[in-house]
Amino acid sequence: MKNGFGFLGIIILSAVIASVAFGGGMYWSETKKQQSLLQTGADAVKRAEELKQSIESREESIYGGRTSIDSEVDTSTWKIYRNEEYGFEMKYPNDWIFSQEDSGGILYEPGTKIPIDEGYLPPGITIGISKRPNGISFDDFVRTFQGGWYLNYEIKRNILLGGKKSVIFNDSNIVNGQIPVLAAFIDASEDNVIMFFGQSPRTKDIFYSVIHSLVFIL
Repeated sequence: MKNGFGFLGIIILSAVIASVAFGGGMYWSETKKQQSLLQTGADAVKRAEELKQSIESREESIYGGRTSIDSEVDTSTWKIYRNEEYGFEMKYPNDWIFSQEDSGGILYEPGTKIPIDEGYLPPGITIGISKRPNGISFDDFVRTFQGGWYLNYEIKRNILLGGKKSVIFNDSNIVNGQIPVLAAFIDASEDNVIMFFGQSPRTKDIFYSVIHSLVFIL
């Protein structure tokens, strides 16, 4: 009986050891698998962050910042126009007159006769807001606006205005150039594009200072 029981005990003990070894091997294998998955996830997060930084760096190099267009105009004492409906505000000179027109408005230069005779473009700066058709990108909207009118301008510059993707067109250096001489398109939201149009090269610095004062409040 002793020898039989001893032999049976050895069998049982061997089975237990094998079971423990197998379970330990499975645990080790599962632990390594989980560690591998965690490392893969960490690597993916790192790659995503690197890609994000690369994209941000590329956008910064493409669109620039506030200093991309220099202006020495002091705007610290300018008036502020605020548009609650479309969530933005901007500054404009104290001696200019702002007239609300539909969703946008007109900034009149000092001394401008108001109202403007029918058929004449208003001097100063015109602000407009346009709905972007569904499925049309901002770039396509700008490219096709008014039949592609702005594609012929001497200068086109991509920039950020109010933190939003924007593009500026400038024909102010050309004799008998395009009208308006200056234009800025801002990708304000998925639905709306804000547009600024400057009629005179004489007020180019004012135009740039106005669009650079743009702040989105929503």
